[in-house]
Amino acid sequence: MEGKGTAQSPYLIATAEDLIAMVNDPHAIYELAADITLPGPWAPLRFYGKLDGKGHTISNLEVVATDGADHYGFFSQLLSYAEVRNLNLITNESGVRGSSSKYGGVLAGLVDGSAVVERVCAIGVANHGGSRGAGLLGYVTNLGIFRETATFVVVPSGSWGTAVISNGSGSGAFYRNSGVWSSEYSTRASAGPSFVGVNLTVAQAADPANYPEYFDFDNYWEIVDGLPRVKKMKETGDIVSPQTALVSGIVQIDGTPAEREVRAYGYDPTIHDIDGATINLSKSLGHATSDPQTGEYSIDLLGGYGDEVFVVAFDDYGMPFTPDMAVNVGDRVHPSTPNGHVWETTGAGNLPAEEPVWIVDTETSQPYGTAAMIARPFYRPMVHGPVAPEVTVTVAGDPHWGKVTLLMRMDGPTLEDISENPAVITPRKGASISPSGGVFGGSVHLDGSNGTRVETDRIPDIGSGPFTLEAFMKVEGAQTGRIVSAQSQSNPNPILVLRVNSDQSLLLYMRSAAGGDDELLYSPAGVVDVTGQSWHHVAATRDAQGVAKIWLDGSEVASMQSAVDTSGTAPWWIGAFHDTSEVFKGYIDEVRITEGVARYTEYFTPPTEPSPNFAPVSNVWTPAELILADDIGAMYDVSDLSTLFQDVNGTMPVTSSGQRVALMRDLSGQNNHALQNDEASRPVYQTDGTRHWLEANGEHYMVIAGSKSGMRFLHDGTAMTTMMSVWVDPTGSAGTTHGLLGANQGTSAHRGMYYAAVNDSPSTNSFTFSYFAAKSQSHSSRYADYHHSAEVDPLEASLLELTVNTAREPDVSHEINGVNTGTYNLALEAYTGDATFDYELFSLGGGTYLMEGRFYGALIIDRLLTPEETLEARQFFMEKASG
Repeated sequence: MEGKGTAQSPYLIATAEDLIAMVNDPHAIYELAADITLPGPWAPLRFYGKLDGKGHTISNLEVVATDGADHYGFFSQLLSYAEVRNLNLITNESGVRGSSSKYGGVLAGLVDGSAVVERVCAIGVANHGGSRGAGLLGYVTNLGIFRETATFVVVPSGSWGTAVISNGSGSGAFYRNSGVWSSEYSTRASAGPSFVGVNLTVAQAADPANYPEYFDFDNYWEIVDGLPRVKKMKETGDIVSPQTALVSGIVQIDGTPAEREVRAYGYDPTIHDIDGATINLSKSLGHATSDPQTGEYSIDLLGGYGDEVFVVAFDDYGMPFTPDMAVNVGDRVHPSTPNGHVWETTGAGNLPAEEPVWIVDTETSQPYGTAAMIARPFYRPMVHGPVAPEVTVTVAGDPHWGKVTLLMRMDGPTLEDISENPAVITPRKGASISPSGGVFGGSVHLDGSNGTRVETDRIPDIGSGPFTLEAFMKVEGAQTGRIVSAQSQSNPNPILVLRVNSDQSLLLYMRSAAGGDDELLYSPAGVVDVTGQSWHHVAATRDAQGVAKIWLDGSEVASMQSAVDTSGTAPWWIGAFHDTSEVFKGYIDEVRITEGVARYTEYFTPPTEPSPNFAPVSNVWTPAELILADDIGAMYDVSDLSTLFQDVNGTMPVTSSGQRVALMRDLSGQNNHALQNDEASRPVYQTDGTRHWLEANGEHYMVIAGSKSGMRFLHDGTAMTTMMSVWVDPTGSAGTTHGLLGANQGTSAHRGMYYAAVNDSPSTNSFTFSYFAAKSQSHSSRYADYHHSAEVDPLEASLLELTVNTAREPDVSHEINGVNTGTYNLALEAYTGDATFDYELFSLGGGTYLMEGRFYGALIIDRLLTPEETLEARQFFMEKASG
């Protein structure tokens, strides 16, 4: 099945076989990707992980308790912080069957108190034959969290069992906003210890008004066949609008605006997703009717199609002649034999029984049967193009970015705040970066000893208003520790603290600077895993209505009304209070503090990627916009399949992994296409479904045909400038020289420039990068080169973004993965002779020093870019290459 079983990449369950495979990794995180009908009796499994049903339904469930097993249900046991959410379970007529000596329920036979069951609906039959069975759960130990569960399960006559839970132990279960059950579907209405809910008849179940107020029928529940179901879930988090594309213009006939039907067609048979289907044929991408007064039209292209299109304007050809056909004023009819005209009805009536002799008179109406018609010239379809549509995309950013006052990703090499107004960050004592130990990269490790913490100089300005405190944490040991804390040591001391307690609960602690009563909001004990094995997303919010909540992994675990003003002079600390108190032990990652907004108001999916450090961006820029009409340059983007072809003539598109690429079109509009005539030297297109690259194995390269006015750089001896960036993932043995872009006409005739990465040590991913420029045809004559070594963390996917930003006078600025690695004086231009020459990708020219590894894209421009332009280009390609 797809996925990695982590919070960031859950296993996706789409078939019954995928469900069965859960037994191989019961500690992992899963999501249902489809409704599933079980093919036969189900073998229950012990489960420690997390399952989000996403509102999907598992049906035809049949479970029979087996000898030697004390618990039975879809799960035999839910143990050690297991979580099940947003799931519908429907049994067949046989249902779930056990005996008087075993505990059983449709969902689970045994539930550990640390488990969470939320929005689970069970419908069907449970025939237990004794007092230990129930509709939903058999036996619950100690505390548990159960919310919005609905149980409509038939317990046949003579079979014991409650509608929801048969028994519980310890101090009683914690059932908050727990659920609905049906007395008509059960011989007993009792629902276990401390269970909160209502008892509905089947007739009442069909009306949402009969449900407790915490059942949200707008977003999470619906009625299907008279009974409740969990709706299919939409992903939560920052919303990304789909790409839209617009093409517009004016239709004129002989210089006069005209009303015409206008359609847009793709030029190439490109692979493109439209309405959930993959289209690989040319087709109409949209249509409109131009305005009869102005001729203006605007077409919204299907699926946000962003490639070039042809626009075709069609004259109204009308209907074919049909004997005795009734026509109305304005209707058009064309003759059986085309003659360049159609006849438009000016007087309603019926056409004659036989096709008439059509009179070409564009001034006077003529009788045709009982109708009157006039001849109109018919204009053949007019074609305009190719034209590029105006594409609009909303890039996923943070819609509350302007309210973020602290954002720390903990990725290293140092701790820093990357909010718009960065705070000063100071680690103390044992606080250290763990480069690979975080949720998305690095994290900060706190060893729990006195004085270990991370200090900031950021003072909160929340007052009594909304806020969101959040972080990821992995706790090592049951001791009280502060996750984020702002508390002055003076009295009365304002306090705003989110911490984990020694009883494995969470606490939101607030106090006003003016003193007064403390506001303490606790979650149930035991909800936090302290074994050091699990990452949790934890958050505390207060909304505009003053409702404060604590959230654990997207679920609300505590709530209260709050109005305290926490304004004060204490800055935020991470991991401790003062020097020795309440020191956190474990890992903390992705700390984000947002003032003025409660980000979470209902169950949400915890972030699955690093928090964005920018606001949403619309009308997305593309690097091709940097290459202006007077520029020299090229742009290659392997993720754009419309630019890749298996033949040099561009007639055979690349459509799937493993195909060799003979032609890669330049997206800049300068027509500096890269091609390879020799089949054996062609790189191979590859994709993992998210990223797209050309694979070069040390024998592949592509040629960019040169000319005096084409692909040359620093070519006129003046203060021309160059930017060249490539996004690659080189591989190979120690000492391998990877040519990335070069011009070389022979062993001694070096012209233009080249750029190379030399892999010195694969074990540490240490690379040396070189830039070379030669003015004369002789290698031993006038030239200059530049070398720089840099280490790239192998845990960061080995992706290299290499940039030369070269001003003729005085310096070369060299960047590796966005970091300026220094400057070098390069006070000479490249070759200025009259001869033309070729540049090569994955080569230093002449097929030398060929690259091994992945090529994602390149941007080449013969002018110096602004820092803003450089950043935009970097973000564009890094998204392409990092997936």
